[in-house]
Amino acid sequence: MSKRMRFVVVAWIMIMLILPLDVLAKAWTFTDVTTESRAYDEIKYVVDQNIMNGRSQTKFDPDAYVTRAEAAAVIGRSLKLPNTKNDTGFKDVPASHHFSGYISEMVERNILAGYPDGTFRPNEQLTRGQMAMIIGRAYFDQFSGSVSASASDLMRNGIAQGIADGTFGERLKIKRSDFAVFVARTVEPSFRLSVVQPPTPQPEQKPEVDPYVRTMYVTSEHSDLNVRTGRGVQYPSIMKLPFQTKVEAAYPVAGWIKIRVNGVEGYVSEAYLSTTYPQPTPKPSPGMSKPELTGANKYLIYPEGQSAPLFASANSSSKVLTRIPTGSQVRVLSSGASFTQVQYGNTKGYVRSNLLFNVFPTTPAKPTTLANEVIIIDPGHGGTDPGAIGHGYNEATATLAIAKYAKNYFDNSPFQLKMTRETNTSMSLAQRVDFAHRHNGSLFISIHINSFSNSSANGMETYYYSPRNTTRDKEARAIASYMQNRAQKAWRLNDRKVKTAPFLVIRFTGMPSTLLEAGFITNKSDNAKIRSAAWQEKMGRAVYLSTLDYYYHEHGMVSETLPLYEAIGEKPSKRIH
Repeated sequence: MSKRMRFVVVAWIMIMLILPLDVLAKAWTFTDVTTESRAYDEIKYVVDQNIMNGRSQTKFDPDAYVTRAEAAAVIGRSLKLPNTKNDTGFKDVPASHHFSGYISEMVERNILAGYPDGTFRPNEQLTRGQMAMIIGRAYFDQFSGSVSASASDLMRNGIAQGIADGTFGERLKIKRSDFAVFVARTVEPSFRLSVVQPPTPQPEQKPEVDPYVRTMYVTSEHSDLNVRTGRGVQYPSIMKLPFQTKVEAAYPVAGWIKIRVNGVEGYVSEAYLSTTYPQPTPKPSPGMSKPELTGANKYLIYPEGQSAPLFASANSSSKVLTRIPTGSQVRVLSSGASFTQVQYGNTKGYVRSNLLFNVFPTTPAKPTTLANEVIIIDPGHGGTDPGAIGHGYNEATATLAIAKYAKNYFDNSPFQLKMTRETNTSMSLAQRVDFAHRHNGSLFISIHINSFSNSSANGMETYYYSPRNTTRDKEARAIASYMQNRAQKAWRLNDRKVKTAPFLVIRFTGMPSTLLEAGFITNKSDNAKIRSAAWQEKMGRAVYLSTLDYYYHEHGMVSETLPLYEAIGEKPSKRIH
């Protein structure tokens, strides 16, 4: 090697050593994505943000299809979730799998789910319809279960478009380049398309409008609102905005909105912005309370935020007329299964029907004695709704039997027990929630039986709802954990673990709540226990014991619970949460 050549090599090595590692990591090395490529800007964005990687150091592979495991990793990185390797519970995703942490996080948040045979199928390729639902669940809290509704929401927000034949193409497999485009548009508003789409849209079109499409106001009344450099409280605050400050706002993503104030851009929590000018909260008079409503008046309750949209028409794609603060009273004009027409102030519009209740939710005080604790047991279904049916037996019969066996134990304890139904009667989900609040429930336990079209599906699982990681949410996770533990000891079925889900009865109750799915009625082996009086009694006992475990471990009520364990020949479980 010549001296000149040696000098060049040494100089190049020195430059590489001096460059920061993040600069080296972001050097563009993909030969199959150039500045002339479709979606170059969006692909470069998600790569630079460490949201997506190439299939190799030199190939992004834009035309390859996205797998379920890749989708979990991409969504996980964009939401800043950990990829801590752990046991996923799926037989085809061991803890050693490079995306096991992301997959666990996605399942925990109900964004992705496994299959009844106990697999996750990480290498299965996604369709455009599945992609729409995943993005809706991950970023917009849309758990409708409808591909068409999810696709409509993405198109309405300028994230996705249809294909040349005028459809969304929900059954077509999605390419990595298109997935990069949709994710980029979701997390960075400047990539989004104009809401008014041209007749023949092209995926690479850029918006010609200002992404800050709405005027909104700060609703944080008692403390100034932090504006942060990124989505999440882990990012530093760059300024604080007082109550009623006017801002220019883009679309929300995963509970955060990018805003602009006096030329400065940043991110704030969606919960503290409203499209209507907020008024100060009136100071309550002594003894002021929230009465139970009757007739046409209802409370609008929105657990995930401070306000819910009032739509111009009975669909979520229509214009948002205003936002109604949670806890507000509205007048019902006409009811529907999905949307209800209401009047709020002088404005008439539509809200989601499942947000309306007669009783205002209350969060119970910290327990001081078991005699003051009101346990609500909710046997699922009943009356005209038999629930799941399998092998000639129905869910409503099983849940009521288990609840009555549990009642026998609670009746011999200091607890106050209330059952949403004690006979084979019909009761809506909203009525069950209202019942729990009307009786000032301390703990809510809903009992259900699972089913599936494939009779091989089996086992039990227990759910809780945790949107904000509050004290109530942590306690809900605790009771769910003790419930799953005791139920498993009672019946020894396949352990499908503790999970989260936005089931209405545990989503809208103000007290810690859990929902037990005690086996699959459609599985012959599970069904044998579900319909047996002896096994029903064991499950009722498990419901009671899990409640004792909750108060023993989570509230330190040792002296009151120990005699109750001893009275039935039991001991406290280990602390498992």
